[in-house]
Amino acid sequence: PPVTGEIPSARMGHTATKITPSSMVVFGGTALEDMGASNDLYTYNADKRIWGRPSATGNAPVARHEHTTTLVGRKLFVIGGLTGEANILGDVHVLDTEFLLWFNNPPAGGKSPGRIHGHSSVLFEDKIFVFGGHTPKGSLDAVHILDTALMNWYRPPVTGQPPRPRSGHAATMM
Repeated sequence: PPVTGEIPSARMGHTATKITPSSMVVFGGTALEDMGASNDLYTYNADKRIWGRPSATGNAPVARHEHTTTLVGRKLFVIGGLTGEANILGDVHVLDTEFLLWFNNPPAGGKSPGRIHGHSSVLFEDKIFVFGGHTPKGSLDAVHILDTALMNWYRPPVTGQPPRPRSGHAATMM
């Protein structure tokens, strides 16, 4: 059967995050037809082969691309990114995927990566590991961790030779 629903436009710099065994959320990115950053939110149900554009309550994050999204339980964490005007963002937003409710800049202590885009993030237990990315001062080779239970950022001790600074890369947890 064909895919139906409100299909997202062609885009780049967006995120697509699995939220159930058969569904995902697509957020943000730059639309290829006008090269404008977006804060669009789409869902896809693979079992039903249908796209949707849900209406979330609360204030959606500003339009962005080159951000990361990481699912922690039912909460989708959006970290950093780049606006359409090339402003680097250093914010954190959380979407409750069950109730479709945005939480903007939840209080978090510690040493965050700051304004960052083109980074990667993976989840281990209840911690989001953020690596690399580009800041106003250049590309990073650092690891930052957001403990989502405590809402606290920290930099773990790392041994050995770090990789060269990078952005625009990918990461996965095995």
